[in-house]
Amino acid sequence: MIDSHCHIHYLDQPLDQSVAEAKEHGISRLLNVAVVESEWAANIALGADDLVDVGLGVHPCDVQKAKLGWQERLLKAAAEPAVVAIGETGLDYYHDKQFKKLQLEAFEDHISIAKQLSKPIIVHMRDASADTIALLQRHKGTVKGVIHCFTEDWATAKQLLDCGML
Repeated sequence: MIDSHCHIHYLDQPLDQSVAEAKEHGISRLLNVAVVESEWAANIALGADDLVDVGLGVHPCDVQKAKLGWQERLLKAAAEPAVVAIGETGLDYYHDKQFKKLQLEAFEDHISIAKQLSKPIIVHMRDASADTIALLQRHKGTVKGVIHCFTEDWATAKQLLDCGML
């Protein structure tokens, strides 16, 4: 059994072809992640395939471009049965540090939505381990999920595991 976090909607081929090829190669589950609002509806539809689960969110590098009120629309869209996780969300200070406050607020919003829907979060973390850990420690025991884009050390991983993350 092979599971995979992916963004198959980025491939230059029809989605049904990508899903068929994944099945041919022994992939048992795909968690296809939509990271901007314009991708949400197509990904929810893709989740109708028995191989595909869906994650919805606003990527931290895209949050400054998100349309006002995205949180309410995410809450509604993520209530769909095909949506099994909230995100990618998180913090990415690698490319641009000027949106730290906005990223932190969006991360909190994603966590709130995940709690309301009782769904895990997919956390993108790049050059932002201290802030990510601090935020997750505040929500310890109330939200679980997986850390994606992890390039840190064991000590950081241990702190994230202690927060309920994988």
